[in-house]
Amino acid sequence: MPVCEFYKFSPSGNTTLFLLGKPPQSPPGRASLCRQALASLDAEQAGFADVPDRSLTMAAGEFCVNACRAFGALLAGATGKLVHQIHVSGFPHPVRLAVSGSCPHWHVAASFPLPPVPLEGDLAQCLLARLPGIAHLLLPCREFPDAERTAALAAILRQEHGLEDMPASGIVWWREHCGELEIHPFVHVAEAGTSMLESSCGSATLALALAMASRGGAFSIRQPCGETLATRLADNLITIAGSVRLIASGSLWLDPLPAGMPK
Repeated sequence: MPVCEFYKFSPSGNTTLFLLGKPPQSPPGRASLCRQALASLDAEQAGFADVPDRSLTMAAGEFCVNACRAFGALLAGATGKLVHQIHVSGFPHPVRLAVSGSCPHWHVAASFPLPPVPLEGDLAQCLLARLPGIAHLLLPCREFPDAERTAALAAILRQEHGLEDMPASGIVWWREHCGELEIHPFVHVAEAGTSMLESSCGSATLALALAMASRGGAFSIRQPCGETLATRLADNLITIAGSVRLIASGSLWLDPLPAGMPK
């Protein structure tokens, strides 16, 4: 039974597991180990963090802004350095991470250039943002649906909008409430086998900020957990910043990969 060192972080509420080291070469192998880790350690998402290579590979090869920010805290703790450049699955460019604070509480900003993002539809009714590695369907609303109805509606909307074959997709209800922007993101990662209302979602935050760019270049968007993510669009760079907290670290015993599955 393999033993894997792990860290569990909360980047603005979006609980994230890192299994340390290089990931299995096959996507099914990565997904299998990450599913085991998620079931054992109760988190919303998981990936493999290779500290020496400064590389992050998520369970289904998706791009995750909050996981990048959590990786910044891990690198700061491991190296003592507060600025890093990393490579992350699902994204074509390096991501720059700027860290402040100290263990177990940090503030991490992720900055990166963004390729052209197709925006399909009308934000006032329904808009699809196809980000690298993940697509988000943005739906305006006055009240967010409850958890049970959220899951049912998200499944229907993924099918209606042709998102079933995406490696990762989100159905994101959003609103302006008491002068603030708020999101309610339900994210589906097919290969990892996860579908959930996330406590926080950096890429959904980014999608909404891009869709509202005509209103300006800076937004503070409240997440379901109550925290906010600050988003800034300037000089051809996107910056998303917020808190990161270390929850736990240790050793995790995982079942071997099924016979015949490539490592």
